[in-house]
Amino acid sequence: MMEICFVCTGNTCRSVMAERIAKKMAKQKKITDLKFSSAGIYAKGENITEYASKALSQLGYDGRNRKSVKLKKIKPSTIYVAVTDDHKNFINSKKVISFDELAGRVVDPFGQTFEIYEKTAKQIEHNVELLLEKNQKLERCVMIIMASDHRGYLLKEELKTFFNQENIITIDVGAYSKEPVDYPDFARLGIDKILENKKNVGIFICGSGIGMSLAANRNPKIRAALCLNEKMAALARKDNDANVLCLGANFVKKKKAINIVKVFLTTSFEGGRHARRVKKISGEGK
Repeated sequence: MMEICFVCTGNTCRSVMAERIAKKMAKQKKITDLKFSSAGIYAKGENITEYASKALSQLGYDGRNRKSVKLKKIKPSTIYVAVTDDHKNFINSKKVISFDELAGRVVDPFGQTFEIYEKTAKQIEHNVELLLEKNQKLERCVMIIMASDHRGYLLKEELKTFFNQENIITIDVGAYSKEPVDYPDFARLGIDKILENKKNVGIFICGSGIGMSLAANRNPKIRAALCLNEKMAALARKDNDANVLCLGANFVKKKKAINIVKVFLTTSFEGGRHARRVKKISGEGK
């Protein structure tokens, strides 16, 4: 189960409001593969502010008191959602986004009137709704793991820019430059991350896409598909339940790659007769 941790300054109003709102929304949307927490960069074990508690209660959320929690060790498997870009700068993790990026600045209500707290709670409610919608759009995907060799590096960076614009979180295991490297090394790093959660998805890129797909498919739990167009991407998901998309940077340019990725991430496995065949790939079926 993936954890989302909301982070603000003191964990007495904005981040704890986000946590409480997210918990109830996820339950209403029947999202069962996410859990939620919150923390403060400078939290000192203080109570939730009275107005934060009141605003939560009036909107139908849990307004009970609790002590603030300080952000300590960064967990590599946790997604961090910073209330502002300023908070984001304090979080040393590759899996961090901010409400600023998601839907604009959330007002800091600390020390202000109840009306400001109420406004902030509604802003957070809207932002959490967007966050959970993005999780649902990529139905089966908890985290996108990106890997490339030197030939796939530039296309990987272009795809990361696209994902950032869409507020979709990725983990990049390298390569981190155009200096020559060996693609099997980065395929293995990507596979390790994918296998942390069965809903994780990989996008592996090399010059032709062939090397990455061969390296990835050495693992029986990986079903890597080299796709050159949207139709192949749809079939890879629909018929083969592929969990890694391989791209050839020498053959697919940015616009085409984005279209292929969109189809791959939003197409569901049909199951049925295909499930029997997929099991045989990993040696589970007879």
